[in-house]
Amino acid sequence: SCSFEILAPVYQRWWFILLAILLTQFCILFVYRYYTKRKQVMTDLQHQLALSKHETFSASINPHFIFNALNSVQHFINMNDRLNANRYLTSFAKLIRKNFNATKKMEITLAEEIEHLQLYINLEQMRQQQRFTYQLDVDESLDAEDIKIPVMIIQPFVENAILHGFAGQIQHGHLRISFQQKDHQLQIGIEDNGVGFKPATAPTSHQSSGIAITEQRIY
Repeated sequence: SCSFEILAPVYQRWWFILLAILLTQFCILFVYRYYTKRKQVMTDLQHQLALSKHETFSASINPHFIFNALNSVQHFINMNDRLNANRYLTSFAKLIRKNFNATKKMEITLAEEIEHLQLYINLEQMRQQQRFTYQLDVDESLDAEDIKIPVMIIQPFVENAILHGFAGQIQHGHLRISFQQKDHQLQIGIEDNGVGFKPATAPTSHQSSGIAITEQRIY
C-alpha cells in the first residue's frame, strides 16, 4: 500500500496569506503617500501663486504711492482746486480697481497694460504739476488687443524712472515708452532724460520690492 498527502493550494498556505497582506498594506501605504505628496505639491503651488499675486499687488500700490496720492488730493483741496481734486480721485480709484482686477489674472493684453500705464503716468504728472511729459510709441505691426503679457510687468520700471530719474531735476523731464516687434518677440523700451538711478544715494525700499519681484517673475 502507498500513502500520499494532498497539500493545500498555494493561496491557502499561511506564508502566502501573510505575504499578500504585507503586499496589500505596502500598496495602500504607497498610494496614500503618493496622493498626500501630490496634494501637498498642489497646495504649495497655490500658496506660491497667491503670494505672488499679493506681492505683485502690494508692489503696484506701495505705501509711498498711496501717501503721495493722498498728499496730492490734500494739496488740490487746500488750493480750492476741486476740479483737479475730483479728477485725481477718479483716476486714482480707477487705477486701484484695475490693479486689483489684474491680480486675478496671469496675463493681460498689451492694450490693457498701456491703458494701465497711462492712468499711472497721468496721476504722477498731476502730482508733480506737469514737470515731465511722456510719449507711448507702439509699433503699427503690433496687435495690442491680441498680444498677452504678464500682469504688472512694466509699471515698476516706469515708476522707477519717474521717481528716481526725475528726482531733484530742474529741467523739464521726458519719458518715452516704446513697444516694438523684433525677431518675433515683443521688445519694450523705457527711456528718460533724468539724472539716472544711483543705488548708493537714492531710496531703495520700493526699487528693491517692485523691480525685485518683477525680476523673480520673469526668471
